[in-house]
Amino acid sequence: MSDEVISIEEVIAYSLDTFPGLIIWFVYEDRSQKVPFHALQSMWYQIGWLVILAVGWTVTTLLLVVLVGFVLIPVMAIVSVVPFVRAGYAVYRVSQGEEYRNPFVADLVEGR
Repeated sequence: MSDEVISIEEVIAYSLDTFPGLIIWFVYEDRSQKVPFHALQSMWYQIGWLVILAVGWTVTTLLLVVLVGFVLIPVMAIVSVVPFVRAGYAVYRVSQGEEYRNPFVADLVEGR
């Protein structure tokens, strides 16, 4: 398989949501080392952010009862954009042919 095809698959792994990353991992598990690594890294990164955002928005909603939550709404709105910006950066780095590693997630994926 050419490097260009692998690069496109890596970009797709970062561009899509959690479950397509898992599907890409299953398809390319035996064919390549790079594509499954990026697919799993993307999947675990997105799962981590999903948990963080669910907890953050739940706390914000509960604090709306005592009016403190109104202060957290703009904070959570900004925090909700962070995963998309970081995923865009990962897509850019991988499309340039660079090896991209998320700081904590890459170690988790390599330790599987």
